[in-house]
Amino acid sequence: MSLRLIVGGHGQPQTETAHKVGEAPVLTSTDNDERNDSTEEARALLLSMAIKRLDLEEPIDATLPRVARDVARLCSDPDASIQQLSRLLETDPGMAAHAIVMANSAFHRGRFGAVEQVSDAVLRLGAQGIRTAILAPRIRSRLVSDPISRALWSHSTAVASVTPFVAALAKIPVEGAHLAGLLHDIGRMLLWMDARSLQAHFTPQALREAADELHEEIGQTLLERWQMPEPVILAVGQHHQPPFVPVTEAELIAHAVCIADGLVGHAERGETPDLEEFPSIAALNLKVQHIEALWTRIPAMLEEAQEI
Repeated sequence: MSLRLIVGGHGQPQTETAHKVGEAPVLTSTDNDERNDSTEEARALLLSMAIKRLDLEEPIDATLPRVARDVARLCSDPDASIQQLSRLLETDPGMAAHAIVMANSAFHRGRFGAVEQVSDAVLRLGAQGIRTAILAPRIRSRLVSDPISRALWSHSTAVASVTPFVAALAKIPVEGAHLAGLLHDIGRMLLWMDARSLQAHFTPQALREAADELHEEIGQTLLERWQMPEPVILAVGQHHQPPFVPVTEAELIAHAVCIADGLVGHAERGETPDLEEFPSIAALNLKVQHIEALWTRIPAMLEEAQEI
């Protein structure tokens, strides 16, 4: 029997041939597949290739175009004003437009209404949110180049849309939660850059399982190289199995990402989640009915993610 598998996807293998919104493209494995099916060997090779890539990484702010780099620097200045940041953003229409799009995301728009002015976007997003807005297109341009990486990015933007809602319910800093949601699968995206060159040698399942095992570690290391905020780095490194009794901000964020990732994954597969199987809901002392209400909004967020 033929089997279609998502590389780096979430949950059980897909059997659908048509792509739903947010569903990752598939690679095909057949009964006559002679490729290596050893997850352990695929993991060892992917890890060695990833380490070589990571050794070449530098802080991502340093790779930004000049205006974006100036904006990032201003975001780190506690004395910078909204007016200064707005004026600088407005010198780059594309960057300013992306900031406004983020400020009009489902989370912000639902609480405060739509905005059209850059200064309003800056006020709404704050310095950390603006930095995320200018980094997101750069990350996308560096790591998204084919259908699978585009699907991983769409999944990540959807999780980033959902995570702030969970964070707000749990009274967790929204800005860090949003960034962690966006970057939670950054390790998968980096691993895919090498995994796609190994498709002739390893089965899709071996590559997918190797990425499943490695992506948190690789994602955390990449974000350390990029000098991201420490709570975000640590949250990304444990977003699948954070400690059940969270103590640090990073652990709280990791639980919020875990919930958002689970909800989005179920929506992408066309499944209704069993929220009793989400231990992070109890870990954050959240009410199941609040997450049930959030679940009803996920399809619209998936649609929105396709446009970012």
